[in-house]
Amino acid sequence: MKEIYDKGFSSMERSHQRVLMQMRKAHKQELESLRQEKEQLLAEETRATQAALDAMRKAQEEELRRERDKFLGIIAKTYSQTELEALQTQHESVEDMELLQWEMKQLMEQYSLRCLENAALHQRMEHQTSALQQSRSHSHTLKDK
Repeated sequence: MKEIYDKGFSSMERSHQRVLMQMRKAHKQELESLRQEKEQLLAEETRATQAALDAMRKAQEEELRRERDKFLGIIAKTYSQTELEALQTQHESVEDMELLQWEMKQLMEQYSLRCLENAALHQRMEHQTSALQQSRSHSHTLKDK
């Protein structure tokens, strides 16, 4: 009787070990899958952020070019070539350079604010991704129980 009990217990113990090893393997695979998914999401977000920053920079450059062309068109219609040359000489003064520097500073501040907004959105997405992963992990833990 004891022998039958020992054989049954040994069989049950081996079965338990197999199940435990399978669970560990599945857990390890799930962790690796989540890590890969996280890396993929971060890479995608990085690419999207870079694309957004590039698009904003190009849009700002295009807007500056359009405004410059518009300004030059108005100037050309308003003044003769001699008057334009005189105006150009005046624009080379320190006051005009300071005005241009101020305008450039304003544009840089606007660009910086957009970058900060984008960084905040990126951080928010990272937090949401982390929360999602924690929820998945918790869900898997509950399923395993």
